[in-house]
Amino acid sequence: MGRLVCAFCLLSGIVSAPLSAAPLNGLPLAGTEALTMEGDIAAQLVAGVDRFLLRKIDASIDDRAQRWQPDLSSPAAYEASLAPQRNRLAEILGVRDARLPFDAPALVATTDRAALVGEGDGYRVFA
Repeated sequence: MGRLVCAFCLLSGIVSAPLSAAPLNGLPLAGTEALTMEGDIAAQLVAGVDRFLLRKIDASIDDRAQRWQPDLSSPAAYEASLAPQRNRLAEILGVRDARLPFDAPALVATTDRAALVGEGDGYRVFA
């Protein structure tokens, strides 16, 4: 156990040494600038993300008119014109498998437990 701890300490020192070898003279690394933001940086970042997303939502109204042009000539044409959007939504939601046919609920019963789990006046509950 002691050797394992010693080896871990040695390796962590070797791995972290290059990370702590940044210049101590206060100069930024090549191709970078010093961070000059003041105040609550996290709050400023969240506010920036909020502004960005609100702009995107506002722009989506105009984009929707260009992307969403359903064919209203007939119900069949309307369904066909929505197919690309439905397929894209299914892809986004991760719906990959075809739907299974549904005839009736499956009741799970064993020799130890009946499918009937409760009943009252005028109804019975199965599982």
